[in-house]
Amino acid sequence: MISEQVFNALWGALLVVSIIVFIPLSERMNKKLLESTPQPQPYKWGFFLGLAGTLAYGGLGIIMLGYSLFAQDGEPLEGIITAILFALFVIPHVLTIKRKKWALILATISTINPIVWIASISYIKKRWGEL
Repeated sequence: MISEQVFNALWGALLVVSIIVFIPLSERMNKKLLESTPQPQPYKWGFFLGLAGTLAYGGLGIIMLGYSLFAQDGEPLEGIITAILFALFVIPHVLTIKRKKWALILATISTINPIVWIASISYIKKRWGEL
């Protein structure tokens, strides 16, 4: 498996990328949405959740696939299966960026983070009719 030090470094990199790249990118995507669609509600959180989940699960899937194929220890099949599962988790996050309501729910659940769940409940309720 991946060492704790490598995992912590990757997690830290994800946080930095989220702050530096995804927040402004979410702002830009939201601005474009508001300009192109008559009277939409802001969707910054949805864009952020979709972008962050796509990077997190996609990146972890690639890392697991690479590790399983090139590591000398362990079972490569386990890493390949894990990489496939991570790839499946990317799908609702990509669809969340495209403003699909059921994808937003699946993306929220797949974060396995109760804080994100609580923040998303109100967000989803307010946008359910629009999405």
